Amino acid sequence: DEVKEHPSFFQREDELKEKIKQHDIISFDIFDTLVMRRVLRPRDIFSVMDVVRDREFKDLGYRFSEERIKAEDSFNSQDNPDLYEIYEKLQANIQSSKEEAYILLDKEVELEKRFIVRREKMCDILEWTLQHGKEVYLVSDMYFPKDILENILQDLGIKGYKDIFISCEYKLKKQEGLFKKYKEKTSAGGEKYLHIGDNYFSDIIAAQYEGIDTYQIFSAQEKMECSIYSGLLQNCMTLEENIVLSVFAEKAFNDPFRLCRANGKLLIGHLEEAVLLFVAPLICKYIIWMIHSLKSGQCDLVLFPSRDGYLLKKIYDKFKAENPYLNLPEAVYVYTSRRAALVSAAETEADVQEIVDFIFVKDKEELLKDRFGIGYTKDMDISNEMLLSKCKEEQKSYKKYLKQLGLNGCKKIAFMDFVAMGTVQAALEQIMETKFEGFYFLRRLADKKKMKELKCHSLYKEAGDFQIEANIYRFYYFLETIITSYEPTFWGVDKAGSHIFYTEKRSKEAIELIKRIHDEVLSYSETLFKLLPDIYSADSSIELYDALLGCFSADFSELMTNEINCLVNIDEFMGKNVADFNR
Repeated sequence: DEVKEHPSFFQREDELKEKIKQHDIISFDIFDTLVMRRVLRPRDIFSVMDVVRDREFKDLGYRFSEERIKAEDSFNSQDNPDLYEIYEKLQANIQSSKEEAYILLDKEVELEKRFIVRREKMCDILEWTLQHGKEVYLVSDMYFPKDILENILQDLGIKGYKDIFISCEYKLKKQEGLFKKYKEKTSAGGEKYLHIGDNYFSDIIAAQYEGIDTYQIFSAQEKMECSIYSGLLQNCMTLEENIVLSVFAEKAFNDPFRLCRANGKLLIGHLEEAVLLFVAPLICKYIIWMIHSLKSGQCDLVLFPSRDGYLLKKIYDKFKAENPYLNLPEAVYVYTSRRAALVSAAETEADVQEIVDFIFVKDKEELLKDRFGIGYTKDMDISNEMLLSKCKEEQKSYKKYLKQLGLNGCKKIAFMDFVAMGTVQAALEQIMETKFEGFYFLRRLADKKKMKELKCHSLYKEAGDFQIEANIYRFYYFLETIITSYEPTFWGVDKAGSHIFYTEKRSKEAIELIKRIHDEVLSYSETLFKLLPDIYSADSSIELYDALLGCFSADFSELMTNEINCLVNIDEFMGKNVADFNR
C-alpha cells in the first residue's frame, strides 16, 4: 500500500539544534521523547504483571491488571494521583495489607525499569543542549512521583536537568496548567522558552497556549504507523506479539530523525541490522515454541545438528541457564549431515541405491565419489555391493562417535531441524536404534513411508513445496546460511575417529559477517527473553513473525550495502550452490 508522506520524514537533527540555539530555557517531555517503553500501550505493563504474578505471587484471588486499572480510574481526571495514592486505593479495594500492596508497587516499578529504554538520539540532544549552556527542565504527565522518576532516569544515565515538573506532584496536567506553573517557577523575565515533546495536544498545543515555542518529536510507534510497516499492527493480538512488535519499533525508530524514503521504507546500512529487525524475531519464536513443547519434561535431551543447530543451541543454552526452574533438557550439538547420516545408516543395497538416486547433476561420477569416499576412475566398476561395504566401514566410526556423546542412555530425544522432510532424523534413528521427537521450523510433506512414520512437530503448518504460502519458504536458504556454524559442512568420521569436513567454500569475509549476525541475534534473544515473562507459555501464532520476515524483501526495506553478495549457500550433498537469496 502507498504510504502518505508524514512530517517526521523531513525532520532533521540540525533543524532542532538550531531552534535550541535560539532559545534560553529548554524543556523536554520524558515518555516517548527522551525514553520509550517496549510495549504498545503503557497499561500493557499491568498485563505483564499478571503473568509475573501467576508465578511469583500465588493465589492472590484477583486479577492484578483489572484491579490496578480500577484503582487508577477511580480518581477524577483532575486528581492526578501519584503511584502511592493509586496503591492506597488498590490496597483498600483488594483488602490487602500495606506490606503486600507495596510489594506489588515495587514489582511494577521494577518491570517499568525493565521495559523503559533511552531514545539515544534525543538523550544526545539533551546533553548537547546542556553543553551549550542552556537551562534544561523536564515536564511530564505521569503518576510516578519525583523520587521514582528520578531514580528511573538516573539508571538510564539521563541527568543534568535543573528540575522535573510532574503532573502528579503539582496535581496539574500539561493541558490543565502545568506549563504555566513551570514558567512561573523558572522565569526571571524575558527568557525565550522551547518545549520538545511527542504529543500534539499535551506537548504542542498546551505549551503554545502558555507562550512557549515548541518542536514535535514523533514517537517510535507513530513513525511505525506512518511507515510501510504499519500493516504489522494487524497481526498484534497477544501480549507476546505486542512486545515483539514494540521491540521492532524501538530498534527501527528509536532515532526520531531516521529518514524514510518513498512508502516509508527503512534504509539499512548493515546486513546484521536487517537480520536483527526482520529475521531474529522468527529465530527466537522457534526457540519459544520449542521450549513450550519441551517444558513438559517428556524429553531428556535435545539434539542440535550441525550446522543449522549451531546458533539455535547457543540461544537455547542461554535461556536454559537463566531459567533453571524450568528443568529443560540438556542440549547436545551433534556433527551430522545428510551425507554422513545416510551413508552411516545404509544397511542394504536398496539403501545405497536411494543415496545414488539423490544425484541429479551431470557429473554423476564425481558426486558418487564424494558421497561414498572412493577414489573413482573411469574404468572402475562400481556396484551397490561395493558401495555398501564402504558404508559399513564408515558406520562403525560414526556409531563410535555417537556413543562418545553419551546419547544411548537417553529415554527420549528431541531433534531440531530447519526446513526438511526428516531425512537426517530418520537416518540417525536407524543408526542409534531409537526414536526421536522432531521439532522443525517447517516440515515438508514426506514422500516415503519411513519419513511419514517419523514423529515430528513443525512451527509452521506442514505442507508440500507448492502448498507453502509463507515467507519462510521464500527466505529459508538465506536463514540457513546465517544460522550456520563457522566450520565447513561435516562429511564424516574416519577410522581414527577424526572428523572430516568438506572444503570450506565461504570466504573469510562471509564467515566474519555471519559471526556479526550471530552476535546481533544473541543480543536480540537476550532482550526478548528478558521482556517476555514466562516465555515458555507463549502461544501466539506464527503470522506476525512471518510477516516480519517478509519485510526483509526489497519491497519493504532497502539495503545500503552489498554485504549479502559475499554469502553463499552450498549444498555439497546435491552438488549445487544457492546464490540467489530472493530479496
